[in-house]
Formats: sequence, C-alpha cells, structure tokens
Amino acid sequence: MFLYNISVILEENLDNSIVSYIENELLSASNYPYHVLEMLDSPHPGNTFCIQFQVPTEESIDDIKANHVAELQAYIQQHFAEKIFLFDSVMKYLPKK
Repeated sequence: MFLYNISVILEENLDNSIVSYIENELLSASNYPYHVLEMLDSPHPGNTFCIQFQVPTEESIDDIKANHVAELQAYIQQHFAEKIFLFDSVMKYLPKK
C-alpha cells in the first residue's frame, strides 16, 4: 500500500480558489480515495495544501500522474502561471509488527 502526496504551494497573495477546483472538478471523478489537507506551520511562505491518495500499487500512482496531475499542471499553467508550485512524494506503508 502506498501514499501518494501532491503538495500545492500558493503565493501569499492568492486566494484558495485552487482548492475548490481540485475538490469539485479535478478529483470529482477520481477512482482512488483521497484527502485534501491544509498544511499548518508550513516552512514555505503562502499557503500549502496537500492532496493525498492511498493506493494499492505503484501503477496506480502512474495513473494518477497521467490523469490528475497532468490536468492540474495544465490548469495551473493557464490560470496561475508561476504563482503555484507543485511537488510530489511517494511513501510506502510498512507492516505493523
């Protein structure tokens, strides 16, 4: 099982309308369970939000990248060029002992 995290860092002067887009349009048809979170005490200026998917395989992550992340990048480039920064990370769940 994997946790795929996409961090979305907004410049300080931007409103949070990107979150509405993410929840209401980008992820409305997602085949994977997800959570949208606001990062508290971020080391970055501005606001940071995270989209987290819990997925069974690395192929699922590739699917999310090809569909959701590519669409999000295109939307940001069109509406918020150079005002929003994305980075992602993958974590693997360890079995409990």
